[in-house]
Amino acid sequence: QGELEHCRVKRFYSRTNKNAFTHAIAKHQQHERLLHRNHEENRVLATAGEGSIAQASSKEGEQPSLHFVDQELLPNCPPEAHYQIAQSKKYYWDISAWLSQNRNDVALKDFLPKLKNHILGCLFGNNNKEFTQVQCNGLVFIHNCIYRHKVLHINYTTYDLWREQDSINPHTHADINPRTHADIMVLSHKDDSNDNAYPYWYARVIGVFHVEM
Repeated sequence: QGELEHCRVKRFYSRTNKNAFTHAIAKHQQHERLLHRNHEENRVLATAGEGSIAQASSKEGEQPSLHFVDQELLPNCPPEAHYQIAQSKKYYWDISAWLSQNRNDVALKDFLPKLKNHILGCLFGNNNKEFTQVQCNGLVFIHNCIYRHKVLHINYTTYDLWREQDSINPHTHADINPRTHADIMVLSHKDDSNDNAYPYWYARVIGVFHVEM
């Protein structure tokens, strides 16, 4: 195969516009790998039993981000809106069951009280406040569900006063892109008395959610 690799590259080259062909050839190779991987996954699923298919679907449903083939209706975002996610309730977790299944995950330690504290902070305009246990217990999620989404759109004003939009998509697919618009930068909650504090925080989004209360 090594001796024939140059033929494969020439075949990809013929499909490009001959400008910046190195990048175009790399994209063709990525697409070919993706097609081969999808073909192999379909072959495995076709030969597996119903139990195996259900188990694979269950594992996919445990991921915080939706698969790239999952579809959500997302109309055009009004420019005056600060952000937009789909209103769909198709993909959801029962919060209690999900936390029980992942009770040994250190990333989910105190997840529920932290989530409620964050929501109360947003509702009362004070994200730095620690709310009491009584206040957190008064926040009840309808149907005890948390809903997962594929994309978050954010509208913002540029330095030259134009309105622009960014998309955050936390789904991982190594054959297309190790991360698709999942890395973000925000202003840090720095102590104003510390002039040496770094002004930004960097993060990676692993999921987009909403709850109803």
